[in-house]
Amino acid sequence: MKVTEQATNGILQKNKEAITKFWEDGVKRNKDYQNVITLGMRGERDSSLGGGLQENIDLLKSIITTQKELLKKYGLENAPQLLTVYKEVEEFWYGNETVEGLKTWDVLDDVIIMLAEDNFGNMRTLPTIAERDREAGWGMYYHFDYHGGPISYEWVNTIPLEKVWEQMSMAYEYGIHNIWIVNVGDLKPMEFPISYFLSLAYDFETWGRNGLNRTGEFTKKWVEQQFGKVAGSETLKGIENVLTGYTRMNGIRKPETLTSDTYSTTYYYEAQRVLERAISLENDAKKYYNRMPENFKDTYYQLVFYPAVASANVVKMQIYAGLNKKYYNLKSVLANIYAELVKETITTDKQMQSYYNDTMSEGKWQGIMGSAHIGYVNWDATGWHYPEVNCIIPSAFARMIVDTEGDEKGYSSGTAVLPTFSNLLKETYSITISNGGTDKFDFNIETSEDWIKVDIVAGSIVLVETIRVSVDWDKVVETTKGLIKITGAGQTVNVDINAKVINTDSLPQMTFVETNNVVSIEAEHTFNRVAKSEVEWKVIENYGRTLSAVKMFPITISFEKAEEAPYVEYMIYLEQEGEFALTAYFAPTNNLSKESRLKFGISFDDSAPNVVDTLPDNFAAGNHDNEAWCKGVLENIHTATTSHTLEKGLHLLRIYGLDAGLVLQKLVLSKGTLPYSYFGPKESYFKK
Repeated sequence: MKVTEQATNGILQKNKEAITKFWEDGVKRNKDYQNVITLGMRGERDSSLGGGLQENIDLLKSIITTQKELLKKYGLENAPQLLTVYKEVEEFWYGNETVEGLKTWDVLDDVIIMLAEDNFGNMRTLPTIAERDREAGWGMYYHFDYHGGPISYEWVNTIPLEKVWEQMSMAYEYGIHNIWIVNVGDLKPMEFPISYFLSLAYDFETWGRNGLNRTGEFTKKWVEQQFGKVAGSETLKGIENVLTGYTRMNGIRKPETLTSDTYSTTYYYEAQRVLERAISLENDAKKYYNRMPENFKDTYYQLVFYPAVASANVVKMQIYAGLNKKYYNLKSVLANIYAELVKETITTDKQMQSYYNDTMSEGKWQGIMGSAHIGYVNWDATGWHYPEVNCIIPSAFARMIVDTEGDEKGYSSGTAVLPTFSNLLKETYSITISNGGTDKFDFNIETSEDWIKVDIVAGSIVLVETIRVSVDWDKVVETTKGLIKITGAGQTVNVDINAKVINTDSLPQMTFVETNNVVSIEAEHTFNRVAKSEVEWKVIENYGRTLSAVKMFPITISFEKAEEAPYVEYMIYLEQEGEFALTAYFAPTNNLSKESRLKFGISFDDSAPNVVDTLPDNFAAGNHDNEAWCKGVLENIHTATTSHTLEKGLHLLRIYGLDAGLVLQKLVLSKGTLPYSYFGPKESYFKK
């Protein structure tokens, strides 16, 4: 039952008879059916009750007492009963220092208490050790779909199975065994994650407690169940990869939250790498669609093709919009090309949505795919819009514009620079030569040294040419530098080339080596892992924004002192001394109780560990006015940065796990300020 916030305080006094009759009618109508009966009351449209804390707790006690009397009247006092502690009423359950909450009220001892995560798939306020064995038990309300702040997501699946496993397994181990509910919005297109969620609940021993790194196995079984009679093993494996690929892509960043600036178009080849993955995913999904027999094409379209291709199309749209912005600022005709590509993706989005709603399965699912999913400017769809683009008016004459990877500027003269090449990663970097005018122009590339390799040395440009630059390491025996000279349209641009030779012969296995002022480490690539008190760090494959993650198991144990906690170690070799910043990337987990935090320890070499909290003091999970929580769920990451003075040479970095729930994904040690990128620097070289 929901009531307006203004009327709540006096509603039972003024309308007690009518409201009680309303409840009683519901009991009589449903008493002969098998039910879990919900108790309590919230405000209208899921708002909180009006009034003060004590007043609201007393009101809820009165409401629940009346409801339980009705159940007893109709012989339902032993029927399963449920009270959902959703965020609007959470404070009534816990109370505060001066007001006793409902959690100590013995009338609820026979009622299942259903907790809720933060609406973005991350646990919070799980039962403490003292609470886990309550007789009536616990439930969990989870989300694959959500209408609310900081942003709604109501389109396609954005929760990877690995996240569902990691979070719901934690809920189970904290005592939540009785009821699991997941908000899916519409059943379509959530068939895949719904199947996993229900299988996890039904057979937790297989898919939960023994389910570490088995989501791929579930995906394989699910795909075989849907398409095994009409597709061969190669196609089935490909469909598995499409399902995993699109949910991972959406788990990294929900489509509704993408903007043209999300992925860097300048640094680490980031936007281009994401774009390549999206295009590859799209092409694979289309390939397997074409292999489906006609009577299975609609099945494949709704279960796999639409969510994968439509999601990839949104990624393409926003990256093309970012590239349009970049080249518009450089006054390059590439801006116009990317503007057209944005328009093409907008058309594709509309056409795919129309086909799903109006044509597929003879219009059976009309309107089901109508949710806004692009360009949110508010928490809901109000004001959503497709990305805007700008076009340049080309000059009447040719104008050469050179831009390089890692440099935001465009050059028609002067000297640009590429990031340093190393003999360890044997990098390839790109130079883009584009036109600012309408006339075609010839270009020529000269290198000052024979060890500088370019894949194109001359040609003609109407719009653009991309040059790939690398180093012939057979000709480089020590650190050196050189120059690329680019001429065209009567202009000359030089590009500095630096090649660094680093000898790793004396370094231990699994040592990460600094290049370009950075050491970037994927968490699973440890030098050593040490268990304490039978708690150890384990790898969760394919989880997180980059490669994988590591987490402490068993997952219910925390540590007060870093020296007593399990840890992971990373060996690092620095090419220089100085002040370094260490940024640790964690999954956007919340503190798991009102009293706990998410702390970890850091030490270099023989220093005492420094304890760091991943959460700021004012962190409030589920509160869309809390900036730290909002940032965490939008970017799907928590970061914590510490400063360290380090000498040149070999160092041992140790990360201690203090609080249960920590999920480490990545570490970046950097000298100087890093430029913006969504993922941070790509992983550094490590000796294998």
